[in-house]
Amino acid sequence: MPHAQIAIAVPTNQMASEAAYTWAEHGIRALEIGPDGPRGDSGVHIGTMFRFKGLEYQRMIIAGVTDGLVPRASVQQRRTTDPARYRTEMQRARSLLFVAATRARDSLDVFWHGEPSPFLQELMKVRPPVAA
Repeated sequence: MPHAQIAIAVPTNQMASEAAYTWAEHGIRALEIGPDGPRGDSGVHIGTMFRFKGLEYQRMIIAGVTDGLVPRASVQQRRTTDPARYRTEMQRARSLLFVAATRARDSLDVFWHGEPSPFLQELMKVRPPVAA
């Protein structure tokens, strides 16, 4: 599979930069997706979930789908202090995850560390996670 058909979506810009650096250290070209889309086409595309709208890949990997990152801890803190904004931000975070997941044409892999995102709880009841 050509690397340009593989994409990795993560919650933050810092995670995207770190992933690109790590892949490069292992000899795999990684291209970060910027506001104008991928910066080239000969490598694994890496970016935040927000950057993948309108794109499609044969294999999509979503990493960092961890409680506190998806949704961010700051959103969770609004639950009691600003319920209306909490609902709006929760829907936005859920929509970003959905958009990233639906960019996969053939294969989707979702990874987290620690506690998974609350958005994955219902899915995990139906299909338990596979240990790596």
